[in-house]
Amino acid sequence: MLYTFATGEGITLGLLPQSYVAHGLGDIVIDAATTTAAITLAASAYGATTRRDLAKLGGILFVGLIGVIVAALLGLFIHLPLLHLGISVVAAALFTGFLVYDFNRLANTAMASAGDVIMLAVAIYLDIFNLFLNLLTILQEFSGNSRD
Repeated sequence: MLYTFATGEGITLGLLPQSYVAHGLGDIVIDAATTTAAITLAASAYGATTRRDLAKLGGILFVGLIGVIVAALLGLFIHLPLLHLGISVVAAALFTGFLVYDFNRLANTAMASAGDVIMLAVAIYLDIFNLFLNLLTILQEFSGNSRD
């Protein structure tokens, strides 16, 4: 199951930047990757080193995720570029919060089973992946370019 997930994500992650490069937007992909790396480094450092237990943050982040999903579903029917940009900005902030939360969980896990470690790794991977996708959207909107 994990291999199927990893293969699907790998194909998605490979095809999306290729599409941007094909439309002459390769610099946006590099900027999004660099920004994602910087945010991931800062969020992981804070999440792993803070003395606070951020377990209560999970519920707030989950509610925010539900809000982003509902707004994205609305965006399918209401075609407003500003709504699309707003959803991406909120989602990028949300997944940054998830990175802090997940790295804090990782730092505060004393004796984790192999399954727990795998689930944490997948959660962190998805946080980074979604952060990258949303930063890609934000940078594309601010550049004034469109892949369409």
